[in-house]
Amino acid sequence: MQTGNQELHVGPASPGVDAWRAGAPEPALRLPFEPSILTKGAEDRLVLAEAPPTAEAAGVRVEPFVNPARQLRLLARFPAGAAPRVNGEPAPRLAVLAPGDIFRWAGGGSFRLALYVRPAVGLTPGAVIGKSCPVCRMPLAAGSTCYACICGVAMHCERDSEAGLSCAPLSRECPVCRRPIVLAEGYIDPPVHED
Repeated sequence: MQTGNQELHVGPASPGVDAWRAGAPEPALRLPFEPSILTKGAEDRLVLAEAPPTAEAAGVRVEPFVNPARQLRLLARFPAGAAPRVNGEPAPRLAVLAPGDIFRWAGGGSFRLALYVRPAVGLTPGAVIGKSCPVCRMPLAAGSTCYACICGVAMHCERDSEAGLSCAPLSRECPVCRRPIVLAEGYIDPPVHED
């Protein structure tokens, strides 16, 4: 699933968190925003299919959503008799998964849900030109580079210019929503669970 500059991916849990940060394990699947069915193929590899509108599916019915705190989550409905486990603990058939969670069902392999980020760095959007950067309080100018947080806040991001302001690269988190500022594309640590 993708929202703004973030996507949910699912792949094997065995590579570990450091392997996810280094790059996508193979085969990682990008989850679409619409309901889908995850099934296990050969060698416990995941297969993603469009969810049927009604009947009980043989695999796990997954549906990404954004919670009130604007965090990506995954609603998972495990098939009857699947004995699902999330983070090593028994789980109900209907569970909400967060990035970083490891899940399994029906005695097969373990899978990790991961958050993939494509930073929103570029020319200052017209809607924020002239507005104050929340870090330095200087106005955002047309033609300059800025970072846009998923919460909608924009801040200066002139990383390669001595004359430009580098508010986003110097900050660890958004001053408004407190989400981590991520300036490199890739997998990130799971967010704090706020559900």
